[in-house]
Amino acid sequence: MVWRVEQDEVGDYLIDVAELSAVGYRKDSEVYAEISQRITHAGPAPKANALSEVLEILAKQSRDLTVTPETATPEPVPKWLTEALLYVVRIPSSRVERMSLDEAEKSWTDHISGTGRGV
Repeated sequence: MVWRVEQDEVGDYLIDVAELSAVGYRKDSEVYAEISQRITHAGPAPKANALSEVLEILAKQSRDLTVTPETATPEPVPKWLTEALLYVVRIPSSRVERMSLDEAEKSWTDHISGTGRGV
């Protein structure tokens, strides 16, 4: 975690977080507990207190996080390959439309190597 501690016009400490970079699960606050422990070992100081407050806010917010994996978007079959499968290999369009990129590449490779007529 990279941060900068500054003071405003009235003397309150402000935490300017430049980058969050840590290894650990945020949901169970493991990362925040480790950082808090490091701050505690550093000793009492107004700057450390301000940072502790920010970490507590981040830890509270992380407790309700739910991880949702991103759905992988399949890579589309390039236009040239689609046209080659349709007009050169003569695979019906209904089959070409359902092909993944891997299936389309294999069909084309099989055709040009003479090992098959496509999928």
